[in-house]
Order: sequence, then structure tokens, then C-alpha cells
Amino acid sequence: MVNTLWSRYFALLRFRAGPQDLPYAPSLLLLLLVLACALDIFGSSQIIGQDSQALWILLRVLIGMALLWALLQSAGRGSRFVQTASALTVVGLVVTLLTLPLLWLVWPLPSDPQALSGAQAGLMFLTLPALVWFMSIRAFILRQALENHWLVAFFLAFALLVAETAITISLQQMLQ
Repeated sequence: MVNTLWSRYFALLRFRAGPQDLPYAPSLLLLLLVLACALDIFGSSQIIGQDSQALWILLRVLIGMALLWALLQSAGRGSRFVQTASALTVVGLVVTLLTLPLLWLVWPLPSDPQALSGAQAGLMFLTLPALVWFMSIRAFILRQALENHWLVAFFLAFALLVAETAITISLQQMLQ
């Protein structure tokens, strides 16, 4: 079972499987969300040095899941939430694992962009392929879940990330 699950995740990460190929397992989704939150909280505390980000990370994840649920419901695909959320969470975990080491090397960023060292700029440039892959795989997953065109799915993937971030930042500013 575990080998099959890993092979499905690996196929998903290579655009060879979609969320429909993952098991419908709410407990697995919960485990993935806990792992994603823990990794984000750890990374935030190590890079930024602020343990107070934990609440905002948890809130951002909840907002992201709520927005995904609303999107799938509005498209009449609410039954695909668990598998789609699992797929997107796995992708988020992989991107975090790929980019965290680079961010550790780059941080702290100078407040003046002119003071950015060549090494910092080069390492930041290395995160771009991960970002392109991240957006592409998110669009691929949403295209599968919503049975939409790729361009529409890409726009929706981008819109979900922007909305999740904007809502979280707005709430942070309102409550501080």
C-alpha cells in the first residue's frame, strides 16, 4: 500500500497521474496538512526567526483549503476535494523541501536591493524553476479535478494562491 502511494505521488509530481489517481483518504489529507504546516512553521522559524508565524501559517492553510473547496463546489466537483487537496498539499511539501535549503542560504535579504550579493541573486534565481514547476503542476492538478482547459486551470491556480495570500495578509494587518 505504501509503495503504491509513493509511486502515485511520484507519478503526480511528473505529470503522469492526477488527483483522481490518489486514494480518497481524509485521514491521509489531514496527515499531509499537518506535515505541511509543521514544515512551514519550522522553515519560518529557522529563516525568519519568528515563532509567531505559526498561527498565520495555519490560517493560510485553512484559507487555502476553504478556497479550494469553494472552487470545487462552485464547479460541481465537490466530491473531488479530498484527492485534489491531497495532491496540492504533496506538491506544496515537495516545493518547500526543494526551496528551503536555498532560502536558508539567501536569508536575510538586505532591505536595499542594490546590496543584494551576486551569490544571493544566483541562489534566488535557482528557485525560479521550482516556482515554474509548482505553478504548472498546480494547474495540471486543477485541470484534472475541474476538467478544464490548461490555461483556465493555470489562471485558477494563480488566482487561488493570490487570494490565499491576500486574505491572510489582510487579516494579519487588521489584527495587528
